[in-house]
Amino acid sequence: RRTGETLGQSALRTARSLGDLQQRLETIDRAQSKIEKLSGQVLSLQDILSNKQTRGAFGEIQLRDIATKALPAGAAEFQATLSNGKRADCLIRLPAPPGPLVIDAKFPLEAYEALRAARTPAETQEAQRRMRAAVRTHMRAISEKYIIEGETAEGAMMFLPSEAVYAELHANFGELVREGFGLRVWIVS
Repeated sequence: RRTGETLGQSALRTARSLGDLQQRLETIDRAQSKIEKLSGQVLSLQDILSNKQTRGAFGEIQLRDIATKALPAGAAEFQATLSNGKRADCLIRLPAPPGPLVIDAKFPLEAYEALRAARTPAETQEAQRRMRAAVRTHMRAISEKYIIEGETAEGAMMFLPSEAVYAELHANFGELVREGFGLRVWIVS
């Protein structure tokens, strides 16, 4: 009789252990399913951000969201056409001075991605050179297109929809930030 009780208790413990194991496996399956779903979403976001036009729209959406939440109604105009025919991603209507302030929401992200992907000192040096050239070109374009005497403020903003890019520029490309000041283009995020 004692052996029967011991076997019965052992069978009960084994059944409980198998039940616990089954619950844990179900939890792992659910977690894996969530991870796969999240992985798909990350890849989808990467696809969005790899397309230059879509990425520009992403920056514009972020800028619109910030401007509409932070400014009074009607203070910001989006895709405003200026007298030179150029379209401003965002025009904040401020009284003079300073006057209407243009914010550009595009950024040459390819240069930043190349910098992040660089593995050797030579690749890093080349990526830094391209980053400097791309940012300079973009800041000059903003200055030339959006700073219009008597129409817009005496400066414009280059909006970066990424804190990582903003931090990279300020930490490792301080000369570009200073050049932006000289061009009257302020880098913001």
